[in-house]
Amino acid sequence: DILRLEPAWLEAYGELTRHAWERSGLDPMERELVHLAIDASTTHLYNLGTRAHVGKALDEGATVAELTEVLLITSDVGFNGAREGFAVLAEALDDGEAPDPGNDEQAEEFRDTVESWDDELAAILATDAAFFERYLDISSIPWTEGVLDPELKELIYVAVNTAGTTVYTPGIRTHVRSALDHGASPEAVAGVIEIASILGSHTMIESADIVREEPNGS
Repeated sequence: DILRLEPAWLEAYGELTRHAWERSGLDPMERELVHLAIDASTTHLYNLGTRAHVGKALDEGATVAELTEVLLITSDVGFNGAREGFAVLAEALDDGEAPDPGNDEQAEEFRDTVESWDDELAAILATDAAFFERYLDISSIPWTEGVLDPELKELIYVAVNTAGTTVYTPGIRTHVRSALDHGASPEAVAGVIEIASILGSHTMIESADIVREEPNGS
């Protein structure tokens, strides 16, 4: 139906997707894992895409453990609101000053386990150390039990934080730097950002049938 409604868009979409895939340098299985993360994110929950990319990833040799880890990483998006909220609260309580986490041991444990750190995490630790400890427990699972290499983990974090339904700038900044630190090339990071930008295509994929079903939509 998209082909009949707007063939030029469908052709352009195909060219854009191919460019993003080639720019990323990811192999077919890794690309499917990135697409899976974007579609399965709690800010999108595009189950049609999730099912399609799970199936394609399995066809490309992905394991259940790898698919599960992608979901674990992606579920971290749910904490973005808390990260931003605690940062604002800590600044308000400190008259605009950057929060002091006050617990170097817990901060160091997070850095050593999850291999990243930012001001938003410092704000959580400074405001509620008990919540921070429990957040560390859940967010560290992909790093302590996961099977994906750190570079791919970080590229998946980049994808889900860059996706149009999320656009969490602190997370983008943290994970772009971490992906580069873990050996990802600038081209790979750019390619993953480009793959995430394709999410808007779901408007056409999901809505073209509705337009066609209307009496005057033929």
